[in-house]
Amino acid sequence: MENVSAKPFVPRTAIPVQTVKTPTSAMLFNTDAGLSCSEELFGIEYWQKRHTARATDSGRGAAWFVRHEDDHLVLRHFRRGGMLQRLSGDRYLFTGLSRTRSFAEFRLLCEMWRRGLPVPEPVGARIHRHGVMYTADLLMGRITPAESWSGQLADTLDQPRLWAAIGRMIADFHAHGVCHADLNAHNILINPDERTWLIDFDKGSLQKATAYRWRQRNLARLQRSVEKLLRNAYSRADWRDNWSILQDAYSRRFMEWRHSSSV
Repeated sequence: MENVSAKPFVPRTAIPVQTVKTPTSAMLFNTDAGLSCSEELFGIEYWQKRHTARATDSGRGAAWFVRHEDDHLVLRHFRRGGMLQRLSGDRYLFTGLSRTRSFAEFRLLCEMWRRGLPVPEPVGARIHRHGVMYTADLLMGRITPAESWSGQLADTLDQPRLWAAIGRMIADFHAHGVCHADLNAHNILINPDERTWLIDFDKGSLQKATAYRWRQRNLARLQRSVEKLLRNAYSRADWRDNWSILQDAYSRRFMEWRHSSSV
């Protein structure tokens, strides 16, 4: 498996994908990932028996860090949030393979990976049918060493270069038309060298890059996340100065993309 810390924004070779179907399930698998295509890989019991599984601090507890030889991976089981969690938990209405949550995210990850964007390497996706419903799982490379921006946000207020780097990263995704459905500080990862990644593209999509509204909605969602996390400990001026730095870096980078694409 390719090192997920490889230099971003350099186009890569397209990921070779194998499709496997059974009467009750279907899988997509990255054949370069070094794992045999097996349905048991999407069950946490497989990894627990090998003592290579550790629960993440995911809000709904549906993600695990697992390891295969020297490869560090993340296994995510899709669960509903909010009130819908009480009604159907981890089950979704099946309306076609291409519209299932794990297949859609896997294919979006493959496309972003091919374009060289800083995302986890897609390894595999599975859906399991339960009549007209299905459950979904996604297996991907783990970005390490890196931590969520949300966990260190207050400590980065004196790091304007990092805020600028985050702004440029978001502009890179937007220039490629990538709309993150839940852009927040929890889904931005940072390593000790201040390199940044974006994760969790459930319900993400490709949009027209020149369209203004979806890009501004993305940024507004991130701004609300930052404000919520810092609201109790820091004044508005503290983080708003940094937010201006992030926005300025975003705007400059996005305009660079627009200029380069029109030349």
